[in-house]
Amino acid sequence: MNWIKVRTHLISHPHVVRIASALCLPSVHVFGALVHIWSVADSHADGDLLKNMTPAALDRLTETPGLTAELATVGWIIVRDDGMQLVNYQEHNGASAKRRALEAKRKKGFRIASAECPHPVRIESGQDAELEKNRYKKKKKKEKENSDNSTVVITFPTDGEVPHWHLRQAKLDRLTELFPKLDVMAEARTALAWIEANPEQRKTANGMDRFFTGWLTRSNNNPKAPARPTNQTRTAPVVRPWSEVFAQQAGLTAAGSGQALPCLPEVVR
Repeated sequence: MNWIKVRTHLISHPHVVRIASALCLPSVHVFGALVHIWSVADSHADGDLLKNMTPAALDRLTETPGLTAELATVGWIIVRDDGMQLVNYQEHNGASAKRRALEAKRKKGFRIASAECPHPVRIESGQDAELEKNRYKKKKKKEKENSDNSTVVITFPTDGEVPHWHLRQAKLDRLTELFPKLDVMAEARTALAWIEANPEQRKTANGMDRFFTGWLTRSNNNPKAPARPTNQTRTAPVVRPWSEVFAQQAGLTAAGSGQALPCLPEVVR
């Protein structure tokens, strides 16, 4: 965790103002020197102790003569024989302090996400909270787009949390409009048979719409694909006037009794 925690109002802290006044330096110079010391401690301190560090070496490190003595005066550093002890350093920038800061950030991210997502989600950080919130919005948008209460025509098994995907009548009608040359229902049965024969190729419920649309597109571009069945039209009946029908019947009757009359075409009544 290569970062340190610095309070935004540190530059106006009374100790910083006192040190700056004693050394005749701007407060921003003292502020920068302190950040530099804590950054070095983040990499090299043993707990809150900078081992083998002397006052002269610390002053030279920060390019601020007299800084160590003033820090000792306000109680922020204790000069020891084995090095410089940074008072309360572990409380603010130690490993446990950083874990507490990350946990606070994680909880803040969780509260932000929970305010917009009605269901609990697992958040690792503020950035993850934003990603989770965006995923949730996309999921709800997808569910809204796919909301359809029409009759289920055929059901496909799927992989993932949702075990199936329904092809509904409204979707079937829309696909029939988009692919007028295809028998979409026959293609759906073929696709279902293929998925059942290849369970390792199953899609998720969210991916089925794209999969089936791609299936229809490939079939539509295949010149050997079976065409959509059309309703066969009846041949219009032969229309004959009644006078002709009666004449034919009279002729057959005169020719001989006992013979069955042939079937006559339909006529206009």
